[in-house]
Amino acid sequence: MSCEACRAAFAATENKVSAVNSCIAQVCGCEKFSISEHSLGCVEDQEMLHFLVYTPEGRSENGKLNPALLMQADKEGLSVLRGRAADAEFEETMKALRPRWQTNGRSLEGIITFAAGDVRYTAGERFCCVYDTGMEKKPWHADLMLPEVKAESNSQAKKLRFLRLKALVDLIGNDFSDMKDFRGGRLAHLADSAAA
Repeated sequence: MSCEACRAAFAATENKVSAVNSCIAQVCGCEKFSISEHSLGCVEDQEMLHFLVYTPEGRSENGKLNPALLMQADKEGLSVLRGRAADAEFEETMKALRPRWQTNGRSLEGIITFAAGDVRYTAGERFCCVYDTGMEKKPWHADLMLPEVKAESNSQAKKLRFLRLKALVDLIGNDFSDMKDFRGGRLAHLADSAAA
């Protein structure tokens, strides 16, 4: 296993999670490497991660995420920003999300914050991989990816994927901040501009 093999897997244009999972023997083995030249270092367990949540339908009545928001963790990787991300990285993220969200009548509701270590492990076992995937304008970017699931049939695989997404929702929790409160309200305008 090498940094080069991991970087090549992350360059996959389709089903990136499968490519990353198959390039390594050890579950989440690519976590040991910075995946891009823009990366600022591997993600530590204690690091806080931020996930942008849209409305409507982004959260359930109990405040937890809708599992549908997390499906990319099983396909292309679920984008999050690390705690040290500059405000400009949130701006850049919304610039990319805004057109798709507006097409679907959605806007930015707020941010769910959680520790990397909270999603990496459950019951002492590896559950989710958290990769350092810095980008040119978002050096504190990371991706969540679920390890490969073994199933005997397509229906069993579908059921297991659903159960894992529900478990990921629970591990992420509901530490939610609306945009008026997140970072002292400095980014509140992103919620307005997302709806515009």
